[in-house]
Amino acid sequence: ITMGLPRVEEIFECRMPKAPALLARVSGVISDIVRDGDEWVITIIPETATTTKTAKAAKKETEYRASPLRQIVVKKGASVQKGDFLTDGSADLDELYPLAGKERAQDYIIAEVTRIYELQGVSTARKHLEIIVKQMFSRVSVVTAGDTGVSNGEILADFKYEQLNREAKERGDEQAKGKQLLLG
Repeated sequence: ITMGLPRVEEIFECRMPKAPALLARVSGVISDIVRDGDEWVITIIPETATTTKTAKAAKKETEYRASPLRQIVVKKGASVQKGDFLTDGSADLDELYPLAGKERAQDYIIAEVTRIYELQGVSTARKHLEIIVKQMFSRVSVVTAGDTGVSNGEILADFKYEQLNREAKERGDEQAKGKQLLLG
């Protein structure tokens, strides 16, 4: 187990892995996978092509450069969703959470930690990991305070944030807007 503990520590502290897996930033279909020197270049045709984006921004969103150290896990013509893995490896949680969403990020954390322990023949109770993951997602950063009496940028426990918004709604005041945080 001690060999896997650095990875468990990396996950629970939300540190970026040394060579993170490549994640899809858009949903679409893989149109091409070509070799460019040492790197692989994966091109995705987005499901919704917006005309407001510049060509340079659209190209950055749809072209992915994969490190030669990583195995590509998708095939040409495959359909991918935003947040899906394009290469093998460990995901950067700070990238996975905004792309794939809270639920998929939570499932990923639990699956990764469980996998490390199971490789050593040790079983873990999922409920204990779920409590840790719940704590990792238990804070909200206030973006707009509204009429709640908190400051912009303040970090609140999610239950306190919901309580303030519920009270503001009952009074007919403007509610706060916040951004869910992922903390180690």
